[in-house]
Amino acid sequence: MAVGLRIDVDSIADARSLPLVTQILEEIGLKATFFISVGPDKSGRNLPKYMWKPLKEKSLAVKRYGIRNLLLGLTPLPPRIEDINMKFIIKKGHEVGLHGYDHYEWIKRLQYMDWKEIKLRINKGIDIFRKMFGFSPRSFASPGFYITEEYFKALEVFRFNYASDVIGANPHYPMLSDRKFRTLQLPVTIKSIFELRQCGKSDKEILRMFKEKKDNYATFYFHPSYEALFERDILNKILELDLDFITLGEIARDWIEDSPNI
Repeated sequence: MAVGLRIDVDSIADARSLPLVTQILEEIGLKATFFISVGPDKSGRNLPKYMWKPLKEKSLAVKRYGIRNLLLGLTPLPPRIEDINMKFIIKKGHEVGLHGYDHYEWIKRLQYMDWKEIKLRINKGIDIFRKMFGFSPRSFASPGFYITEEYFKALEVFRFNYASDVIGANPHYPMLSDRKFRTLQLPVTIKSIFELRQCGKSDKEILRMFKEKKDNYATFYFHPSYEALFERDILNKILELDLDFITLGEIARDWIEDSPNI
């Protein structure tokens, strides 16, 4: 079974862990889709939220972002993700897409934005992405899986080949207020190991989720700064399963060819 392999770069910590991730993929012989967030890394501004979480969730967050990166995110001028050179990803044959501009602010404010403001933010991200890689992104993933009807209106302007904005079941074209939107959605169907650990899942339970997956469509995602560094063993076991891990771009192309009129 084909499984989309999506890797989200949300932070400086993720960007700095990319060489390790690409090494892991190269050793197994896999290609993936990397969604790159650009703009300031304000991950540290989530610290108050974690203060009220159970100790296990706090420790997972510190592991994922690193205490130094979290503290830098609290400064008036946080480090910018695009300052880390990531061009080697495409040189290694992987796909790259845009994961928004200013990941923290997107999640915090999306529900209050109209489609014009959302469009401006996506355009800002595209401009930076183009400077980083030399071409415009052909796909988009909304930070935090946050969506609104205004967001879908803005997304229509860009005519991306596909978007991956939701956790769900199957590829689809969103329908809201009797309007069918034309950007193909490729949902994530298997959450990250980070999130599964927060739910108390063991290695055995996580592997079973992949082995028992019988659907025609599946997409798994993770973050470089956590899974590659702290879950290397289980990550390798997942990626070495008898599954056909491919890029989301390949899934989009095949799905559109098989279902051109849906």
